[in-house]
Amino acid sequence: MLSSVILIFVGTSQFMVNVIGRVITVMNTRKEFLGRVTGYFSLLNNGFTRLGAFQAGALAHYTSAPFALEFAACLCLIWMLFTTWRMSSIRNLS
Repeated sequence: MLSSVILIFVGTSQFMVNVIGRVITVMNTRKEFLGRVTGYFSLLNNGFTRLGAFQAGALAHYTSAPFALEFAACLCLIWMLFTTWRMSSIRNLS
């Protein structure tokens, strides 16, 4: 029962993040590029999610699932810090 509640919470959270990302993307894109940008966003969001799951599964197969999860979390943290450092406009997003 608890796992079902957590699964619903995680799924809802992922949906909300996806919607917020799309809204921010659409609001900051010029009209003539909107179709290309939303297509690119969909490709990245759907394609790279599955690619990352494949890589995490392969890493977990050869090491262990906790190590794969920690490794992926560290990579996400490093990428987030690097992106925030290099793109100061993200910090000033309002």
